[in-house]
Amino acid sequence: MKRYKLIAMTAVMAVIAQFLPVKAFAFSAEGYEWEIISDHEVRCDGFVWGKSQAIARIPATVKNYKGTEYTCTYIYNLNYDDVIEEIYVPSTVKKLEDGVFAYNHNLREIHFPNDIQLERLPLEMFVNCTSLKELTFPNIVDPYVAVPTVTIPQAICQNCQSLEKIIIPYTQVSNIQDYAFGKCSNLKDLYIYSVIPPEISEYAFDELTYYGAPAKIAKEKRAVTLHVPAESLDAYKASAWSEYFTEIVVAPENPEEAAIEEITVDNNGLNRVKYYTVDGHIVDSPVNGHIYIKTDGCNTTKILYTDGN
Repeated sequence: MKRYKLIAMTAVMAVIAQFLPVKAFAFSAEGYEWEIISDHEVRCDGFVWGKSQAIARIPATVKNYKGTEYTCTYIYNLNYDDVIEEIYVPSTVKKLEDGVFAYNHNLREIHFPNDIQLERLPLEMFVNCTSLKELTFPNIVDPYVAVPTVTIPQAICQNCQSLEKIIIPYTQVSNIQDYAFGKCSNLKDLYIYSVIPPEISEYAFDELTYYGAPAKIAKEKRAVTLHVPAESLDAYKASAWSEYFTEIVVAPENPEEAAIEEITVDNNGLNRVKYYTVDGHIVDSPVNGHIYIKTDGCNTTKILYTDGN
């Protein structure tokens, strides 16, 4: 009798198991650690231990040891790594964990594809990425509304001391939270495309450390140019934003135009060699195997960079 009861219980448990979520399971592939989070999706947990690379090209799809293919929809962490200089995020990613790229002190560039559809911006995403020079925030999608309202979260770029240009492409931004751009001491241009000026925390550009006790400081106008939509220029000048910025001007109509730097050629024939990405971003430290626009005096050429050539 006990035997039949055991068989019956086993059968019931087998039926129930069909409706339980997939159990998380970790594996390594293509130089990264992965965690299975559903039947067809995985989470990227960073490089395989001890095998970091300067250029992190996170694959959109990956296969486990059984040959089962999964799609990367979630990046949990790729942080606290001084080897990383450049990160390419695949368009399949929908979620980024808080602090996902934090403390990558040598990170110079982050690439988000135009068709990425993130759920939200994470907290502290680039904290202490002290070599990052330019940032365009990625696309945010809300399945319930055509135009989502975005919050620029707490300490998202805090202590990015080399950051010179920030582009916030969203047409609806609700607020800029505490320390979002605190200690970004070299910031020169901030582009924001929110039609209505968002609320701005009095600590959004604070020079205090994020973990220090907040102390109210006098507002000091920053030597940063604020670029805003043409139809919103007067609204920004009449808002709290004018208390922080000395110059508020009209931004290019398209955020992608703001991201492209003007490439100039030295017509005087001076031997100043400069390298640019193909979409116009200046490159301080070219990487072997990458395609660049090279300007050398009056000559401009498209090259595959190899050891200084």
